[in-house]
Amino acid sequence: MAPYDSDIRPEKQWWQRGKRVIGVDEAGRGPLAGPVVAAAVELNPENLPVGIKDSKKLTAKSRSTVATTIYAQSIQTGIGIVHEQEIDRINILQATFQAMRSGLEKFKTENTHVLVDGKFTIPDFEQEQTALVDGDDLSISIGAASIIAKTFRDRMMLSYHVLFPEYGFDAHKGYGSKRHLEALTEYGRCPIHRRSFNPVRDAPNRRFRMKDNAQKAGWLGEIYAGMYFVRNGYDLLMHGYHGSRDGEIDLIALKGREVIFVEVKSYLRAAEAEPAHYRVTPAKQKKIADTAEHFYTNEVYKNRYPAEPESRFDIVTVDFSRKKPVLKHFADAFLPL
Repeated sequence: MAPYDSDIRPEKQWWQRGKRVIGVDEAGRGPLAGPVVAAAVELNPENLPVGIKDSKKLTAKSRSTVATTIYAQSIQTGIGIVHEQEIDRINILQATFQAMRSGLEKFKTENTHVLVDGKFTIPDFEQEQTALVDGDDLSISIGAASIIAKTFRDRMMLSYHVLFPEYGFDAHKGYGSKRHLEALTEYGRCPIHRRSFNPVRDAPNRRFRMKDNAQKAGWLGEIYAGMYFVRNGYDLLMHGYHGSRDGEIDLIALKGREVIFVEVKSYLRAAEAEPAHYRVTPAKQKKIADTAEHFYTNEVYKNRYPAEPESRFDIVTVDFSRKKPVLKHFADAFLPL
């Protein structure tokens, strides 16, 4: 029988008992870089989306289309993310469980049964659950979760590609492809690499340590700011956009229908960082606004943002005077011109 046939679908027995069913799956256990992302999905048995199968068996375009349908027709969805530093600290298996618990955190779980892809149920999670090996092939709920997790993580890796284009994250999404391994050898690791994974642990950090690159504080600040936006749910469109008349915008990001133009100010002395957002003068603000208009009229980038977008101008300061950089985000920071 085909996957998800009503006679073999694992959900069927629970739905017949009046239970609600939540499917849980992850994306990103194997890559050398980037987060592990888990998704939880509760489908409506009276309105099941069509086209669901194991996310690895769909093209990127098909996954995106089906993901949109899942979001629209599901009863509830949740996302959990564990970033590379935490993966290195607790190991990838525990990070996966943590992401799954996080994805289920805001769910209404009364009278539910959770189906989890893999050999293990989720530890330290009290809800009734069943583990299913090859669950994304057997369960429509897990299949839906696999699509949501994969598309969400892929979007994050496309944004990271904007910051670290030399590694090719847009193509391999952090997995150990030939191109990725060659880039590791040539450039060393970057901040989103998992240092506990081979061969990353043997790849030096040549370019992203402030003590070795103080002369590049501005560029490193933009990297930190870009990572901050990605981890807070923004899609990065550009890093270092050059418009007309020598205008430049450090970062351009997207959230919903809003395009965010970001000016980043980095400092090596703490005393300089606090008033930094006041130092983007009206003249500088006008130049950034003019460059934003250039971005909107550039045919190359018109497919990167929605029609009739809203605009926002933010300032980010990064203070490198401490052992750990301190980032401050001032949203909608420009004065009316």
